[in-house]
Amino acid sequence: MNLAQKSLLWREWSKVSAWYLAHGKTKADLDGLRHALVRQACGSDLSMANWKRWTNNNVDHVLAKFRAVYDGGNLDAQLAANDQPERRLGKMEAQARNLVREVYPAQTGEDADFKWKNMLNGISRRINRCDFAEITTEKQMMNVVGALRVQLRRNEEKLAQANAQAHAASESFNAEEYLG
Repeated sequence: MNLAQKSLLWREWSKVSAWYLAHGKTKADLDGLRHALVRQACGSDLSMANWKRWTNNNVDHVLAKFRAVYDGGNLDAQLAANDQPERRLGKMEAQARNLVREVYPAQTGEDADFKWKNMLNGISRRINRCDFAEITTEKQMMNVVGALRVQLRRNEEKLAQANAQAHAASESFNAEEYLG
């Protein structure tokens, strides 16, 4: 869980606690109720103090549970929290497709998409042992995105180095011209 997710959980918890207080619970009951909801959502009692151990799935399940308490009649809010893994996977897939076009920009023409697809499949097979289209987890997709980011950074470093060498060569050429 990152800081934005932690902040979101606390905002959602404030809505839950306000709902509980409005329905007869006391402030003393709130801590135990929060732990009970987290246990129900995740199967174990994860401490909010140890938030770095939480996974995205933990956050999604707890958000859905919290929303079921304070907005129980709104099924869409609960389902939206449960759809988050698919949404994140879709965003990462789009990110990987954009990155492969940046890493290999010279691919043009009718079969460019075919070449990029083959590059994504090759990276995925090498890292995940499955084709890109067969990726089912965020971890697998992050492996591909990470590999593409590393390659993009290498490409940028090579380009910067080549530009520096070309600049140095042009300066030394100009210096010789003036000396002559």
